[in-house]
Amino acid sequence: MSGGPELRILDHLDEVAREAAEFFLCAAEESVARSGGCRVALSGGTTPKALFTALITSPGTSRFPWSRVQFFFGDERCIAPTHPESNFGMADAVLLRPLKIEAQRVFRMRGEDEQPERAAQNY
Repeated sequence: MSGGPELRILDHLDEVAREAAEFFLCAAEESVARSGGCRVALSGGTTPKALFTALITSPGTSRFPWSRVQFFFGDERCIAPTHPESNFGMADAVLLRPLKIEAQRVFRMRGEDEQPERAAQNY
């Protein structure tokens, strides 16, 4: 990664996802090399889903030390993880399970278990 800002103009979501996946892997590798681990806050929606898909298919994914990454969630709905609108559910299906991420490395808000304010506080 370079030290200065860089502007890239891309025409399609899949191009953005591939570039983001490469950037993610590079930044995460630097974090692991520097501190031994990496913490990632995941988001939901169509753009992150495209990124997760690109990460799964990226050539660098197979050699990346996923066991050194902890996953958190930057936004989540107070619904069951099996609900179609669950950001955790999408990330689990598209990214976490395909990468065989261990459950103890995934930290999610359990909004389906309690009142939203309490779930956020506990999270």
